[in-house]
Amino acid sequence: MNRRAASANVARITGLSSGTKYGVPVYVVYRHDFLRHAVNPVVFSPQPNPMSRRISRAPRALRLACLPISLACAVTVPSMSAHAQSSAMLGPVGGKEMPATDIERVAVGTMAPDFTLAKFGGGTTTLSSMRGKKNVVLVFYRGYWCPYCITQLKEMRTMLSEELKQDTEMLVVSIDDDKGTQTAVTRISADGMKPDFAFLSDPDHAVIARYGVMNPAGTRRGIPHPATYVIDKKGMVRWRDIQTDYKIRPTNSAVLTAVQALPSRRAP
Repeated sequence: MNRRAASANVARITGLSSGTKYGVPVYVVYRHDFLRHAVNPVVFSPQPNPMSRRISRAPRALRLACLPISLACAVTVPSMSAHAQSSAMLGPVGGKEMPATDIERVAVGTMAPDFTLAKFGGGTTTLSSMRGKKNVVLVFYRGYWCPYCITQLKEMRTMLSEELKQDTEMLVVSIDDDKGTQTAVTRISADGMKPDFAFLSDPDHAVIARYGVMNPAGTRRGIPHPATYVIDKKGMVRWRDIQTDYKIRPTNSAVLTAVQALPSRRAP
């Protein structure tokens, strides 16, 4: 919105009639100056003034009365900008123009596409931040409503030993929002054991599409084929399992074997 349009909107909301002046109807409007974050009351008349064509400023008392509006605008505008910048940071790094379904795209021996996603419970997670520090088990699941996904994630709670957790991070990705993820966590924890891996939200399914695992026949738009990637500390995919039949999932034993075979975990 440009400055003139914004000023017009504020004027329409706060227009006040002040009676007549020289026998002509006169109104007071409050014009917001977005450059100075100030609201300037201005007296004007919709009819030609027979005595004077000069537009005069309203008294100081009226300008002071507009101060709360000015302060509100000054605080709100930067806040919206910060939110837009934060949202722009999420998603995959490049590759957004690629087809959403190509399960052979991210193959063993290739670099795992980087991304940043919002983390359930607060904050964000960037895949490349793990490089040189931790291996990653990356899981794409269909959603909180899928019983096969809940069963898979329940079983994966005990997959990594405390020793393996020292240098291996597990990230699980879906299109679920916070409410959906909370439902998933509640269902997974029904036996009293909570998952200790990170739940990441990909509501626009941009990361799912970047990995080429979107299910085009899914009953819900943007859900992925169940997929699991084992990524080493260099960011390279060392093992993967992608299923077009949503009822089939890799066993903990298969994933664990892939993690234990990573170069950084082999005995010297």
